[in-house]
Amino acid sequence: MLDTLLLVVRKRPLTFLHVYHHAVVIPEIWVLARSQLPWSVGCVIMNAGVHIVMYYYFAAASTGRRIWWRRYVTIVQIAQFCTAAPCALAYLWFHFTAPGGCSDVGTFVLIGAFDGSLLLLFLRFFLASRGAHRTAD
Repeated sequence: MLDTLLLVVRKRPLTFLHVYHHAVVIPEIWVLARSQLPWSVGCVIMNAGVHIVMYYYFAAASTGRRIWWRRYVTIVQIAQFCTAAPCALAYLWFHFTAPGGCSDVGTFVLIGAFDGSLLLLFLRFFLASRGAHRTAD
């Protein structure tokens, strides 16, 4: 949420992706914490790694330097959501094949919908920024 404060202080616009992400991530973390699903720990660790890269980029860019690896930040974010797909398939496999299935399918569906929507929004952002980059060249 610190990034939102910095954007507001610097009078930079807040994008739909930014506002949507921060509006939904708090309830998502709450739902994951209450569900106690074992795979949620891996999600949190992966998300922390992505945010380390992202905030390092923000800090480096704030010095006024042009950061050559800017587009890779979004690619890492997209990869995070793409990585969730095989995990989701494994979860569904065990849910439908293991005796008794897996617990808390509702949480799984909710998180899947949120991550799917973020994947689409990040892809849209990436494609739009690549188009703007190409026209600027």
